[in-house]
Amino acid sequence: MEIRFCEDGKKPNSKGLVNLKVGIVLEGYKTVWIASGIQVPANTLDVDYQLCMSKDGQIDKSSLEFYNNRLVNIRKKFETIKMSFEYERIAYSPDDIIQQFRNPVFKPITFLALIEKTLAEYTIHLTRNTIKSHKSTAENVKEYITYSNQSAILASQINTDFLRKLEVYFKTIHVPKSHSHGSKMKSTSIKKIITFIKKVISFGVETEVLNAKELKYTVNTNDVSQDYSHLTQQEVQSLEKLSPFVSEKYQKVIDSFLWMCYTGQSHVDTSGLSEAQIHKLDSDLNDLTMLGGKRSKTKIDYSVVVNDKALTLIEKYGSIENIPVLHLTTINEELKIVGKLLGFKISLSTKIARRTFGQYWYKKTDIADKFVSKMLGHNKADTKKYYVNLDMEDVAHAVKIAKVIR
Repeated sequence: MEIRFCEDGKKPNSKGLVNLKVGIVLEGYKTVWIASGIQVPANTLDVDYQLCMSKDGQIDKSSLEFYNNRLVNIRKKFETIKMSFEYERIAYSPDDIIQQFRNPVFKPITFLALIEKTLAEYTIHLTRNTIKSHKSTAENVKEYITYSNQSAILASQINTDFLRKLEVYFKTIHVPKSHSHGSKMKSTSIKKIITFIKKVISFGVETEVLNAKELKYTVNTNDVSQDYSHLTQQEVQSLEKLSPFVSEKYQKVIDSFLWMCYTGQSHVDTSGLSEAQIHKLDSDLNDLTMLGGKRSKTKIDYSVVVNDKALTLIEKYGSIENIPVLHLTTINEELKIVGKLLGFKISLSTKIARRTFGQYWYKKTDIADKFVSKMLGHNKADTKKYYVNLDMEDVAHAVKIAKVIR
């Protein structure tokens, strides 16, 4: 479906505003035009682009943002309505969509349909391997829904009881297709399925297919875990001291984890490192070694300083390309054993390493947030909120160093 905007052809009113029409274009149908309910300055739109022009012919950025946001909202609403038809396999026409726009009738979407919608839209910007993983997880969910005869269950009806019974099914009844996974599904895999279900529900809320107030299950619509678990510097040192005295297998597990603590890299970004990513700056900063690359998950560039401890690991393994990389499930399971051995209160995983890096740079140094975000591979400085939980000590410290205004 295409959504087009054009001026209604009438003369501007006393304020120089004109009404916009919205065109709904579906293959096999004639374009249908309706009033959008939006007024914009005359000549706001040209033939191909939604541009807000000022009197001198230059783009008026403030107007561009304001009016384009309103146009985007209408476009989003129409596409949401269209999707609710499409993923329920209901025949629709431009007139059906317009009727739903004018007189909205909430059509509950089934959970299976929402899964299809999520796979089609949410995964567009993800890597091939991540998409493959999501599709595999979706098949597991569909398997349980078929087994429990709940094909018609609505997305809004997913609740903790549904998740509990799903967990029991995969622990006791489900037989993994791969013999390498054993006779029963591992707890980490079951947790992955439940996380996927939460993402699907969150996506439904964000795209306005689901009404958050009618959900049986409360989800975090930011789709970002607010878990601030991380290691203290003393705990990191405990791992450093343990590494030389364990078997080669566990030494690689610990060193891989420490590398992520030192560089802030995610597990997937540690895989496939090359010497070409190491840079020495030709300036008075040539005493610093930099690691540059592009995050696999978001395709955003990152630049991070390789500290002395990370350089020691590179030297230990002969090259950055030889930094240990273990299967995600394997390293997370072995890290939990290491954590228990050292008496850590939190359950170790590769995510803990990245949070440890973020906590250190955000809370223990004076470097500006935007530079920490760059090291972590984020394009927004406000991602600090996902890594740092301000405690009583932080507040007291801020008050102590703040200037008193008289």
